[in-house]
Amino acid sequence: MMTNPDSSSPRAPVFLTGATSHTGSHLLRIMLGRGMTVKCLIRSPEKIPLLPKGDYEIVPGDAMRPETFVSALTGCRAMLNIAHIRLAAHFVEACRQAQVRRIVSISSTRRYTKFPDIISQRVIDGENAIRESDLDYTIIRASMIYGSARDNNMHNLLMRLRRWPVFPLPGGGKTHIQPVFVEDLCQALLAALERDATRGKEYNICGPEPLALREAIEILIRQDRLKTRLLPAPTAPALFLAQIIDALRRAGPAGLAPKIRRLQEDKTYDISDAQRDLGFNPRSFEDGVRRKLEWLAQSNKF
Repeated sequence: MMTNPDSSSPRAPVFLTGATSHTGSHLLRIMLGRGMTVKCLIRSPEKIPLLPKGDYEIVPGDAMRPETFVSALTGCRAMLNIAHIRLAAHFVEACRQAQVRRIVSISSTRRYTKFPDIISQRVIDGENAIRESDLDYTIIRASMIYGSARDNNMHNLLMRLRRWPVFPLPGGGKTHIQPVFVEDLCQALLAALERDATRGKEYNICGPEPLALREAIEILIRQDRLKTRLLPAPTAPALFLAQIIDALRRAGPAGLAPKIRRLQEDKTYDISDAQRDLGFNPRSFEDGVRRKLEWLAQSNKF
């Protein structure tokens, strides 16, 4: 069991939540590479193998029950929250009880959607819980995150492109997206943690420039040397079919129809504040996809 130095010391532990997630596991690896002292809140022991190897403390606990981890949080210099921001109220309460003043929390650009649902509302509510607290907070609002085989959206898209000879593009793929590479996001999170000027501020963390969805998919096809053909498709029939599928599966807000609706809006964001305050310099989507494919080749996840 590690002992805590004075919580005001740069050597004091950082309390990391969401460490077993896609972003969290990458972030933990980078933190360990920097020689940081880290405590990881873990609810599900079976997910421990998802963590990188290294010297850190595992704290068993439940994010929704602050009493299960407050004692371990006490003496930490900050909480770095990579768990879903809908849990923020519990983390704020834990910080209050443990007398930890600093919190850096990941959030999502989904709060900006023109098609609000229960998920986007939870993002907004979580941000409000942090903003309305008396903590020294920084909110890092990420767009679509991509990187390894665990990045969900982009990886699922790549797997479909590999399987399907023809890929439908609702609306022709004209709307824009701004994905962020996972390691660029991690660097932004750590810059926010270490820079006092970020206290009380909120940042959009996205790729360097918007891409038309069709252009992004063409980059995936080209980089992966696929022969998939893209077929423009009208949005209305695709949405109707998705609603039927979601009803049969009882998918709710996590279903296919909400995803198709969100394809109808541009997901473009201003990152100038992050570039100024965090030194944020995200790589191009082309470079990020190249790195993703290298990771997949190294791990044999095809």
